[in-house]
Amino acid sequence: MKRENIYFPDNYVVIDVETTGLQSTDKIIELAALKVKNGEIVDSYQQLVNPGMEIPKSVQRITGITNEMVSNAPDICEVAEAFRSFVGTSTVVGHNVNFDVGFVNRCLGEFAEAIQSDYVDTLKISRDLMPRMSHHRLCDVAEELGISQPVAHRALADCETTHYCLQALKSYKPVELSSLFDLSDAECSTLELQKELGLTPKTFDEPKPLYYRRPLGGTRILPCKFIGLVSEQPTVVKISVEDREIDIALDFLKEMQPTQKEIERYVINV
Repeated sequence: MKRENIYFPDNYVVIDVETTGLQSTDKIIELAALKVKNGEIVDSYQQLVNPGMEIPKSVQRITGITNEMVSNAPDICEVAEAFRSFVGTSTVVGHNVNFDVGFVNRCLGEFAEAIQSDYVDTLKISRDLMPRMSHHRLCDVAEELGISQPVAHRALADCETTHYCLQALKSYKPVELSSLFDLSDAECSTLELQKELGLTPKTFDEPKPLYYRRPLGGTRILPCKFIGLVSEQPTVVKISVEDREIDIALDFLKEMQPTQKEIERYVINV
C-alpha cells in the first residue's frame, strides 16, 4: 500500500475479509467490498472462498461460516482477479485495514496484482476522535455512533458498517468554546461552597468542549449554565442545558469529554 490518510474521501472502496485465523498460514474464507461514490454505495462484491482447510470451530462460531458453506465455493485463485478488478485503484477504506489488505495481498499475490492504493483506516480515526473509549472494535465504534449492526463478522455486513461509521465520523469533530459555563449567577449559598465544589469561574478559564454524540449526527455542543447544588453525597448539581434543567454528577462535568454511555450513566434527571 502507498500511505495512510486521515481524511474523508467521497469516493472509495470498503473492503473486509473473514479468515480461518490471524496467522500467516491462515486462509481467506470470505471476501467483500463496497464501492462508494459521493458518499453513497453504488456497487458491492461478496464471495465465499474455499480455504482448502478446515475452518476452526471458534471461527465458525464467530462468523457463522461453516465448512459446509465453503465446500463448493471457488478457490482463491478463481476469484482473485474479479475481486482485484472491483477494488481497482480506488482509495481503500477498512477497519484495521492493514490486516485486510495484508491478507488480501498475501493470498491473492500469485493470482492478481497487489493492492497499492492509498487507504483510510476507521480504526485509527476512531481512536483519534474517541480517545476515551476503552475499545475501538468495529462493534464498539458502531454502537457509540448509534449505528445498528444486525450482522457482525460477515464480510459484506462489516463493509456496510465500516462505511456508515466513516460517514458518521466525518461530522464527529470537536469544537472548543472559550467559555462553556456561565457561573456569574451561581446560586451557591457561600463562596466557600463554590470553592469546595470547584465551581469557580477560574475552573473554566480554558476552552473546554462538552460533547454529546448523536446517532449519525456528529458532535453537538451543549452550552450549560450552573444553577445550584442538589446534593453533597454524591455531589450532584443542577444545570440548565438548552432551556432544560438537568441534575448531573459533578465529576462528570469536570471530565468535560463524556461519551454517550457516560452521559447515560451520569445524568440523573432529563
